[in-house]
Amino acid sequence: MQKRRWIALITALLAVALLAGCASAPAPAQPPAPPAPSSQTQSAVQYPLSVVDSLGRTVTLPQQPQRILSLAPSNTEILFALGLGDKIVGTDNFSDYPEEAKAKDKVGGLIDPNPEMMLALKPDVAFAIGGSDKQYAKLLEQNIPVVVLQPKTLNEVYDTIRLAGRVTGVPDKADAVVKQMQDRIAAVVDKTKGLTDAQRPGVFYEVYHDPLMTVGPGSFIHDLIGLAGGRNIAEKVGKDYAEVSPEMLVQQNPDLIISPYADFIKSVKDGKYPAWAGVTAVKKNQLFQVDDNMMSRPGPRLADALQQMARIIHPELFK
Repeated sequence: MQKRRWIALITALLAVALLAGCASAPAPAQPPAPPAPSSQTQSAVQYPLSVVDSLGRTVTLPQQPQRILSLAPSNTEILFALGLGDKIVGTDNFSDYPEEAKAKDKVGGLIDPNPEMMLALKPDVAFAIGGSDKQYAKLLEQNIPVVVLQPKTLNEVYDTIRLAGRVTGVPDKADAVVKQMQDRIAAVVDKTKGLTDAQRPGVFYEVYHDPLMTVGPGSFIHDLIGLAGGRNIAEKVGKDYAEVSPEMLVQQNPDLIISPYADFIKSVKDGKYPAWAGVTAVKKNQLFQVDDNMMSRPGPRLADALQQMARIIHPELFK
């Protein structure tokens, strides 16, 4: 239940976060072009270094960080992908991937942070997410740099990984991680890019069910649906994360319903939403559960999430 409440809170934060310079964008028809070769190498990063984070805040680092604190699972996954596991001195309570992350000292979560523990770990920098300013307030009071990573679209996920790489002095490794993601995503899109509108089934992605929430344009999950060869039935909700009525689902009549929650899928199958009995996805039992962590964490594993979604939406293409 604690994990469910945390996920619900993250969803709410994503829905209301006002990110400077992060405008919502529709799902791309094909993956973004790979980044141009970077002229910057590890040794080219000069400190003191000033960067602008996802909230538009200018953050200055006096030297290359040697002790890193991660305050969100998505940040932890990015930092490990950058090969910085040995420099991570602590993480939030929910960082559980990769396996090595479980052994790191835990400093609480969004709703129950442990600032004393954070300070005791003597980090050179902390990576947080949007809407969590109370979580890291004590760090700022001690002049410890805090970089907020809050990507919304898939393109912004790439930018966030590059930002983390620059902050930590490994920009070429970040470019390599992004390139690997884009190559894997391109392999999926190569099979879906030729689909006609009629061949793209309508998809309802359930973010949360009390209240019923879904994704719209400007969210990376919306991007994944399009890249996987689907059509998001909530493409006109007007925001990245939106509360919708059960009637909306009936009106849009999705071909598939995808959710990270097994109990939600079971409740639909058990008829607890009788008004949905005539919906195509329900009638044809096209109800699918996906890995919630993989789908909800904006980091390198979104390439895995896309592959999982593509197999669900187009099993005939991804056997």
